[in-house]
Formats: sequence, structure tokens, C-alpha cells
Amino acid sequence: MPFPGTGVFHRDWEARNRPVAESAMTATGIVRRYSATGVFNEPAGKTDYPPPVTVYGVDGAARMRVVRDGVETTREIGGQQVIIRNYIVVLPADAPEIRVNDEVVVATAGDARLPDESLWVHDVRFGSQIWERDLVCANVPPAQI
Repeated sequence: MPFPGTGVFHRDWEARNRPVAESAMTATGIVRRYSATGVFNEPAGKTDYPPPVTVYGVDGAARMRVVRDGVETTREIGGQQVIIRNYIVVLPADAPEIRVNDEVVVATAGDARLPDESLWVHDVRFGSQIWERDLVCANVPPAQI
């Protein structure tokens, strides 16, 4: 129990720990957002959507950390069995707002099979102490699960 008038955490605890968390972000990538508003293309008989907008890594691939969380399930999607793998993608605490359905595209990573993979944001974790932004992602978009 802290002494009266003091807290468990020093008031600068988050700011002091952010550089430590960011030093462990050894991968790079971008996060992009797709528009839900399209324009119906009558001759083609389909809706055309604008290209996605990059919301993180706008000036080039930016720091992140990607960790498998060990959860793996198999589902039938479009008549095929798909293995759904979950990941935690970590961005700096001051990253722009990330939303569910945003796409994370890894550019560089220690695992040679990870670059160019798309991971889809299923949840954004919040907390009272924040030194990094945690995103719960999977290898399929939320709408397909």
C-alpha cells in the first residue's frame, strides 16, 4: 500500500517506459483503412470502392511488434476450411487511432514468412496505463468470422 498522498506508479511512469516498449518493436509495417462507402458501377454490375487509406506508416513502414498469441481455430469460410491465427500487433502509444476492420500489412520482420502478410484488427485494447497500443488481429477480416 502506498503512503498517503502517493501513488503506486510515479506520474511519469508511462512516459519513462514508452522508449523501452518501442525498442522492442523490431518489425515494420503499415495500417490501412478501407472505406465502407462505394459507388455502384452499373455497367459492371458491382460496387466499386476507393483504394484504402494508410493511417499508420503514412511516410513509409513504421515500427511495430507482431506476436502470435497461440490461439488457432479452424472454420469453414466460403466452403473451404481456413485456419484462423490470432496475433497481437503492438504500435507506439502515440500512434493514430486504429479501428476494428483496419488492415495491418507487415513490411519487415525477423520471421521471413511474415512480410507482406495482411492481419485484420478485431479489437483495440485500452487501459489506464498506456505505454504501447495493443491490437488483437487475425489473418482473416472480422466480417468473415
